[in-house]
Amino acid sequence: MKSEKRHGHPPVSDQMKAWSSALACEVAEWPRATPRSFFGFNALYRGDNIFGMLPRTRSFGSGNMLAFRIDHVTDRLKARLDKDSHIGLIDQNSTRWFTFEL
Repeated sequence: MKSEKRHGHPPVSDQMKAWSSALACEVAEWPRATPRSFFGFNALYRGDNIFGMLPRTRSFGSGNMLAFRIDHVTDRLKARLDKDSHIGLIDQNSTRWFTFEL
């Protein structure tokens, strides 16, 4: 049986690792916010709600992306997000996830 090569997440750039680490430290100081290790990422939580993902050893798309969640996107906000070439949309199970490429 032939083994198929799995297409995983690309490696994180050294610059993105530094940005992610700095941002995780900043978020850890916010009220009720905590970073938690999550399959090669740092998941950012406020209480029990996840609101962001920072790459640690794995990345989204390119090696310079992070992800964030906005649950209730208004038409006005959606139009602003669509205009920014650094922001991409991920729609998983009706939850609104966006990527931001540095």
